[in-house]
Amino acid sequence: MKANLLLLMLSMMWAITFAQSESLFDRDSFHQLEFAHRGGYHGMSENTIETVVQNIREGNVNAIEVDVMMTKDSVMILFHDDTLGRILQYDGQEKVSELTADEIRSHAFRARGSEGQKVSLFDELVDTLIHLAVIEKQQFVLEIDFKANGDNAVGASQKLLAHVLETEAVYDKAIYDYFFVSTFYPSVLAELRKLSPDIRLANAVHAHYKGGGIKPKLGAWLILHFAKKYNAMILEANQCYLTKRRVKRWKRKGYRVHSYTSNSKSERDYVKNTLGIAMTTNCPLTTECPHDPSDEYVPKKWCKKCK
Repeated sequence: MKANLLLLMLSMMWAITFAQSESLFDRDSFHQLEFAHRGGYHGMSENTIETVVQNIREGNVNAIEVDVMMTKDSVMILFHDDTLGRILQYDGQEKVSELTADEIRSHAFRARGSEGQKVSLFDELVDTLIHLAVIEKQQFVLEIDFKANGDNAVGASQKLLAHVLETEAVYDKAIYDYFFVSTFYPSVLAELRKLSPDIRLANAVHAHYKGGGIKPKLGAWLILHFAKKYNAMILEANQCYLTKRRVKRWKRKGYRVHSYTSNSKSERDYVKNTLGIAMTTNCPLTTECPHDPSDEYVPKKWCKKCK
């Protein structure tokens, strides 16, 4: 009886908080968001729970982006690069997918002051977000940049949602109103949608990935097709691909539109004031910050000042 009462109280608390967070997905509210890149790592370690929690609790940002990958032993971790060397004190060339979670977590961060932290686990992040939402009643939206590829779409998608689905016993599906999953792969969109009809999805494209090529351009051309097929709420594109005409069309069809990664003043002004959409940035709510060399490209298609 006491257990059932506790579950009921938690569910009621969650419902109240859910109503607060859901408003951030309203189109007008969403298009005002500035997502802190890789957890909001400016001056802190990237893609760690500690960084995410600090940013949310201190009110620095209410929108955060993190990267999620799967290790050799099928553990979901918060990590951006294919290899460890830029982020961790390790010079080996093995890929994340070739190492176990324990092997990866045994190496310290390179960032000064973060050496004592370990690479974060996705399941721990989910538990932390539930605490922030239900107990602390924080208001935020988290973007999960899901770095699964077409070859492991099924297994990785199942692992990504396994712990999230477990939480539904207490919180129903309201947890979905605190995050969305972004992916470049239609096969991953298909698998995630099959696993959950309610999860919020973003169809991401990068038309200029590694200098171009037919696949990135084809994916960008078919962005509306896959978004409609798999009921993705958000369209996400690299800023070089976005034009006023394209964004206007997507908005007219009811989509939330999200750009990445806008750092210089000219980039930020273009995305925020000219296009009027959400952005991912290394310096949310500030004027500008320098280009991050670990990003995959330097934008220069639509603005001569973007270098």
